[in-house]
Amino acid sequence: GGTRGYLLRSDNGFSVAYNSAFVLLSGAAGAAFVSPFEQHPTNANIIYAGDNVIKRSANKGISFSSLPSGLSGTHVLDISANAASIRIYAIGNNGAVQSGDDGVSWIGVNSPAGTLLNSFSGVDDSATVYATVSGYNDGNKVYKSTNAGANWTNITGDLPNIITYKILHKADSNDETLFVGTELGVYWKNNTMANWEKYGVDLDREDLVFGEWV
Repeated sequence: GGTRGYLLRSDNGFSVAYNSAFVLLSGAAGAAFVSPFEQHPTNANIIYAGDNVIKRSANKGISFSSLPSGLSGTHVLDISANAASIRIYAIGNNGAVQSGDDGVSWIGVNSPAGTLLNSFSGVDDSATVYATVSGYNDGNKVYKSTNAGANWTNITGDLPNIITYKILHKADSNDETLFVGTELGVYWKNNTMANWEKYGVDLDREDLVFGEWV
């Protein structure tokens, strides 16, 4: 990853030299400060990235095609399986959108009233998606939709009034296991638990964002 949409790929773990990498995207005006990047759930050759627009590559980033989402300055990307296709959730400077058909067509995602979405985690082969919202609005932190973001249910529960950055649904869980990265560390919950619990020791939101422990 990189800043302003700049994206590199190293096939040797930078073992040859610090700059032994391929430039996949060289950056673009209007891109987010940190370029979002996601990999296809079953095909490692297919990657998705955002600079000023959402892009898809079928060859590990050698070439990209743009997906006409209508967003600019892509900040968030979430990729999940959708039967034989892919579901994409994205947030840009001008809103949030989702596509259930790998970017062929797009519809707008409604934010819960009075909130601003800042992360998604879609469930494979499902219209269920989880989201977090930004800001210090007590009791409005985590939401769930069962219709791909058309409507939302507040599942914040007893989560403290802290900033939430990122949500992850544990893909192989049968009990709706969720992890939320916050300014005070990681919280987790499943559908057998009445309350959210602090997860682990010395974990921060960067661990969750980059998937180092899930």
